[in-house]
Amino acid sequence: MRGQIISEQYNHIVWVKDKDGAQYACYGNGDDKVRRKEDLTYADQQKCLNLNVVLGDTW
Repeated sequence: MRGQIISEQYNHIVWVKDKDGAQYACYGNGDDKVRRKEDLTYADQQKCLNLNVVLGDTW
């Protein structure tokens, strides 16, 4: 049950880059067509996590 909930929520994550090449994990509608952060709505952009900050430069 718990794994199903996590899997369902994971499917809502969109993996995008911004114009400078930074990578983000954004919690949104799970639209695979979105590739750039700028293509997201402002509300969805506020739900993004900059992965370069989390993982660091050596990842």
